[in-house]
Amino acid sequence: QKVLQSGTLRCGYFEEPPFTVIDPNTGKRSGIAVELAEKIAAGLGLKLEWTAATNFSTLTEDLQNNRFDV
Repeated sequence: QKVLQSGTLRCGYFEEPPFTVIDPNTGKRSGIAVELAEKIAAGLGLKLEWTAATNFSTLTEDLQNNRFDV
């Protein structure tokens, strides 16, 4: 509900090729997970915001602490 009201899907990420690749020169994200997140956000009419880097060990805690939505 919060995501739909704000109009923004806040997405956490971690670099794990080929799912998420971050260009060291530009910081641009690409990969399977990036494309999927972009398509989901677009399909829901939401803006996608890459908010925080995370890792498997802190993923659940980061979600609970509202660092990002997905």
